[in-house]
Amino acid sequence: MDVYFIIALVLASPGILIVNIKYRRRYAGFLHSLLTVLTLYWSWESAGSFKPYTLELPFTFWGASPNLIIDRLAIFFIVLVNLTVMLGFVYSKGYLKPYETTKPKHLISSHYLAYFWLHLSMLLVPMVREGMMFLLVWELMSLSSFVLVIFEGEHYNTLKAGINYLIQMHVGMVFILLGFLIAYKTTGIFGFDAIGPYL
Repeated sequence: MDVYFIIALVLASPGILIVNIKYRRRYAGFLHSLLTVLTLYWSWESAGSFKPYTLELPFTFWGASPNLIIDRLAIFFIVLVNLTVMLGFVYSKGYLKPYETTKPKHLISSHYLAYFWLHLSMLLVPMVREGMMFLLVWELMSLSSFVLVIFEGEHYNTLKAGINYLIQMHVGMVFILLGFLIAYKTTGIFGFDAIGPYL
């Protein structure tokens, strides 16, 4: 049942683009806060029971049934990501203020939407074990952060940095995919659960 809250947040996130301009930041902050509280609650449940907290996703992806698993390592990253993202969101109020008069409103809205998707994908990266689902989450993280990096894309150096970043993220993804494929050839498992048996 808990996993439906994440699905609801995903479905509500495009509202950042259409909500009244006066309430856009509050709406985005509300979504970030719900995501933070939800994932910290799951982390608390996992830490309290001294065993991984598993959330079953209500769909299959590439023939597999992916789960979200929160273990001690995931808890560390969940706390770190939530703290960093929420502090960044507070900072963004002053950072984006000068741009609200110089940039089109849809670009400011897309910035808030990309920031939410970056928050979500960075939380999912340490929770996902199944290979194809992980690669999808990695791609969401790469694309959403790319949108943030090129916020001032009218400047050549900013655009160049964004493209370099995107290339580096995809080179990293190719190496992750190769690792999954090598382990899959030996174990028949595509994802992080193959590492133990492979080694």
